[in-house]
Amino acid sequence: MEKSTGHGALSVWTHHLTKTESLVNYKTAKYNGPAVTAQAGVSVAQIYNEASQHGLATVGYTDGFLQGGGHGPLSSLYRLAADDILSFQVITTQGDFVTASPSESPDLFFALSGGVISFITLYVSFAHAFNLETRHIQIVWTATIKAHPDVPITAATVIFSTSSAVTLDAWFKDVDAYRSIAPSITQCGGYALAVYELGFSQLSPLILPNASRQDAVNILNTFLKALDSLHIPYNATISSFPGFLEGYTTLSNQTLFAIANAQVGGSLLLESYWKSNSSLEAINNVLKTLISSGAGVYNIVVSPKVPMGGPPRNSVFPAWRTTQATVSVFLPWDDHGNAAEAHAQQTITKTFMPAVKAVTPGSGAYMNEASAPFSTYTFRLNL
Repeated sequence: MEKSTGHGALSVWTHHLTKTESLVNYKTAKYNGPAVTAQAGVSVAQIYNEASQHGLATVGYTDGFLQGGGHGPLSSLYRLAADDILSFQVITTQGDFVTASPSESPDLFFALSGGVISFITLYVSFAHAFNLETRHIQIVWTATIKAHPDVPITAATVIFSTSSAVTLDAWFKDVDAYRSIAPSITQCGGYALAVYELGFSQLSPLILPNASRQDAVNILNTFLKALDSLHIPYNATISSFPGFLEGYTTLSNQTLFAIANAQVGGSLLLESYWKSNSSLEAINNVLKTLISSGAGVYNIVVSPKVPMGGPPRNSVFPAWRTTQATVSVFLPWDDHGNAAEAHAQQTITKTFMPAVKAVTPGSGAYMNEASAPFSTYTFRLNL
């Protein structure tokens, strides 16, 4: 979906706004604990490093990530990044700094916390087209977010593919077996990312916080037994790390695919689908058809339920609270390609995603991975 790159949109370069500050004892009327303040250009690696120096970990980082809800490797344990927002400092088009928090400018805080990624640039696009006033637009300057106790993690990778002795049908059965273990992963606060293209699949990584090597073996057991029963050769590794940063640094060096060179369309997969064999089978059949048509798929297992103490007042898309995983379909994209190659995005929007939508009732999309006409189905807010 076009946001800051859409017609008439405003794109603000915040890459060099990289200051961070750890606040060991941050106090508000409803929170007393560690936090990190970060400017809008801070990268995920930088904020993870900042938190780790104080024995802490964060779900994510700033700017559009927070405004889209923000899911990451610790989201099944610590929920969405938007749930951790304590305050924003924004700058208006008049040059004024304004604080947005639950107690100051609460409506602005609500709007920025989870449901309006690049809403500002979307509004500017409309304003540009219809000569509307833009003086009330704000740009995020900093965000202060909760930090959590650091956790040791156990991580695993599994790679398998077809060969002369492995049929595509057998390969698809084991791709299905991977999705079947999603509830076991999220129930212990875990996260997993798998990428599969025709004949090749890679689970890299499975991340389990506060878990042992045996815990990882137990969770993978059903999946690996399916590989064995289908006589599919695979390479599996399990590693342990004393803290989240160490694991993230090691695992993030593994390249699965170049997201910058792909066009993507995605959907949230709800917990209820795993309670119905027919629902899961329908999803598996659609993905099998799309993969056979040349699409790649990446499947993130993550379940950011309502935080303890009840839901915070934010604009997180409600379907996130009952999500078991996300699934995204992608096709290669060449920035220097011709019109025929540009047609790939239309294939995702008009052919692939309607097929996915048909088997994911009541769901929606993570806006960064959406590929659909603007509609209440896909983008409704928690208003």
